[in-house]
Amino acid sequence: MYTFTIIIILISIAISFSSVNAAFCNDPTKNQNLPLQCRTAPACGSILSPPPINYDLKKVWSYIIAPNVDFYNNLTRKDTLLLQSNSIILTDFATWTDKNALALLICVAHLNGAQVHHWVGFDCGAKVNGVFTYPCQAYMANNGYVADVGLVSSMGADGFNIDFEGSSTFVPPNTFKNQWMKTIYNYTKWINYYVVSTAVPCHYDQNQWNTDYSDYFFAMCYDMGGNDGMIRSNSPYDTVRNGITTWKAYVNKPGKIVVGLPLYSYFANCGPMDYGLYGTTCNYNPASYPNGLPSIGLNGIYNAIGTAYLVGDGITSNSRTPYVNLMASNDAISQYQYQSPSSIYQKVLGLGVGGAGFFRVDLLTGLPLSVIKAYYVSAQSL
Repeated sequence: MYTFTIIIILISIAISFSSVNAAFCNDPTKNQNLPLQCRTAPACGSILSPPPINYDLKKVWSYIIAPNVDFYNNLTRKDTLLLQSNSIILTDFATWTDKNALALLICVAHLNGAQVHHWVGFDCGAKVNGVFTYPCQAYMANNGYVADVGLVSSMGADGFNIDFEGSSTFVPPNTFKNQWMKTIYNYTKWINYYVVSTAVPCHYDQNQWNTDYSDYFFAMCYDMGGNDGMIRSNSPYDTVRNGITTWKAYVNKPGKIVVGLPLYSYFANCGPMDYGLYGTTCNYNPASYPNGLPSIGLNGIYNAIGTAYLVGDGITSNSRTPYVNLMASNDAISQYQYQSPSSIYQKVLGLGVGGAGFFRVDLLTGLPLSVIKAYYVSAQSL
C-alpha cells in the first residue's frame, strides 16, 4: 500500500509539472515564432518517442552553459555545427527562463536529427558558510529527479544527464551506484525510454559506477592540472587515454563511454622563464591564486592573442598540449595551455568508444567558422 501511494504521488507530480509547459506549447500566441513543422507537433515539435540507442554511431556531445539563446531566429552557420544527426546537446533546462527559446533549440535540433538532453549538476560536497549542505542527498530525499524528468517530458526532449560531482567521496559507493542511479534510471525509463547519461571522473573511481543504470558515461577528462606552482595541461594526453582504457574494462559496451574534453584553459602570470617568450615551463606563485587558477574559454584566448604585445607558442613534450605565451608591453608573460583540434584528434583517435564531447561548446562562440568546424571534425576521429 505504501509503495502504491508513493507511485501515485510521483505520477501526479510528473503530470502537474508537465502540464505547466504543455499549456505554453499549445498556446499559439506564445509559440508563433516556431517553425511551422513544430507548431503542430506535441510539445512544440517534440519527439513522440526517444531515439533508439545505437552504440555503433559515434556521437559528438556538446555542453552549453548559455541559456535563453534563440537558436532559430538567430541561427548562424556556426550554430548549425551543433545540429548534425550525430549531435547530442546538453543544457540545464531549469536555467532557461525563456522556455520559448528552449523549445526552439529542441525543435531545430529534431528537424536536423540531433538530440537535446537536460543536464542536472550538483557538488555533493558543497558548503555554505563553511558547513556541508549535502545537496545530492537532499535531491534524492526529495525525489528531485521527478521534476527533472518532468522537464524532459514537458519540453519533448531526448534524455537526462546527471552530474553528481564528488559522489564517490561524499556518498557511499553502494548507495550511489546501486540505489540512487537505479532509482533515477528506472523512473526515467518508466516515464519514457529517454536516454540516461552520467558524468563521471575520467581517470579514477571507474569501479564506483554500475553500468546497468546508465546508457552513457561522459568521462570528464579535464581539470587534471592541479595548482602546484607550474602550469600543467588541463587534459594530459597519457592521463586521458589511460583513464579511458581503464573505463573500457568496467563497462559492458565500450560504446557507452564518451570522452569529454575541455574548451577552456587555466592560465597564470609566469615567473622568469628559460627562453623567455618561447619557454615551455611556466612557474607561478600559488599564493597569488588562493582560489585556484583562473580559467578562460578558447574564444577568450583568441581575443587575448589579438591584443597581446608579443605571442609565442609551442607544444609541451610531456602532455602533448599546445600552449601560447602572451607578453604584455611591460615584458610580463602569461601562459595558456589549451586543446586544439589537432590535440583533440590525437587524444581520441582509435579509442573505440561511443563518442567525444566538449565542455563547454559555447566557448567557441566568436571564433572563425573554419576553426569551429575543425573542432567538430577532430571529435569524430574515434
